[in-house]
Amino acid sequence: MRSALSIIAFSAMLMMPFNLAGQEKDTLLLSFKSISFVRNNEYYSPLTEGYTLPGYFIQPELVYKPSGRLTLRLGAHLLSYSGTDKYVGIKPLFSSTLKITENSLFTLGTLSGSHRHRLTDPLFYRERMYTNYSEDGFQLVVNNSRFFSDTWVSWENFIFKGGSDREIFTAGESAQYSVSLFSDILTIDVPLQVLIKHYGGQITDYPEPVETFLSAAAGAGAGYNLIKGKVLLEYLFLLNNQLNGAENTELIKGHAHWIKAGYAFKGLKLEAGLWNGKTFYAPDGNPIFCSVSVNNNEPSEDNKIITTGLFLNLSPESFFDFYFGFEGYYFTASRRFDNSLSLHISFDKLFRLAIIGERRRD
Repeated sequence: MRSALSIIAFSAMLMMPFNLAGQEKDTLLLSFKSISFVRNNEYYSPLTEGYTLPGYFIQPELVYKPSGRLTLRLGAHLLSYSGTDKYVGIKPLFSSTLKITENSLFTLGTLSGSHRHRLTDPLFYRERMYTNYSEDGFQLVVNNSRFFSDTWVSWENFIFKGGSDREIFTAGESAQYSVSLFSDILTIDVPLQVLIKHYGGQITDYPEPVETFLSAAAGAGAGYNLIKGKVLLEYLFLLNNQLNGAENTELIKGHAHWIKAGYAFKGLKLEAGLWNGKTFYAPDGNPIFCSVSVNNNEPSEDNKIITTGLFLNLSPESFFDFYFGFEGYYFTASRRFDNSLSLHISFDKLFRLAIIGERRRD
């Protein structure tokens, strides 16, 4: 009986939650991530259709740190939509991450992507957090108290010689400089975001021409701390340019302005804004902001939208979040109101499985 209790106690100790930042070398960990989600897009635009997206994904990974600078991950990403009897996406994961300095990491393989790129929704659809959580390629992340930079290439479709598919990859840069003034009463953020989306490949038999799209955003944001909460202001200028690919039609080229004001208190955020877009198109962005059809790339009417948002993010524990979001879009020209609702619970935790070799501290 005593030996059985000892085994149970030892197993419980190994399965205790663990912090990777303080991980000892030669320790084998289990990382488990999951998001259960429901997203409902009530879109009535002639350029994009509405739909409901209920489902979940799980992402278990073994994590091993053979040295103080190298971390290896091996696992799988499994995505399922409600109403199906199988996983619609099963993807193997592997990454090697090198710690270059205290504030910089270089990764080859499966990337820390999705919402962690910190991109604005018109450039990089926040719904991709559910549908395209894991990415593959290489990535350099620099992060300190004032500066954040994420530089990456995500390879989305590999081709073989003579195949009928197109090679697809995205190159991106998301940077932000932040500074606090007047004893942290005022914060200023200056973001710069660039995405290049490429469809092509020399060895494929795909009949359509090579296409390359550039989309970018830059601007400034300010936050003023009140006794309770924070007032937020933000301006973004966005541009897009189709660099090649159009043979019978003109290349798509456009721009947009987005001004927003908001208020944040604890986990609650309210915002309202004005979007003014002219022939704007971003391949990975929220299609509601596009004034170009996502189906045939044909320009349509310019978009003038009054945007609203209510977001609630609660974290009762460090390893899981509850999120609710409602976004409204009022098209002034057509007097149409579209909206989107998101609800999810995310889980992200590390467990210690075993000690491999001698335990040493860096």
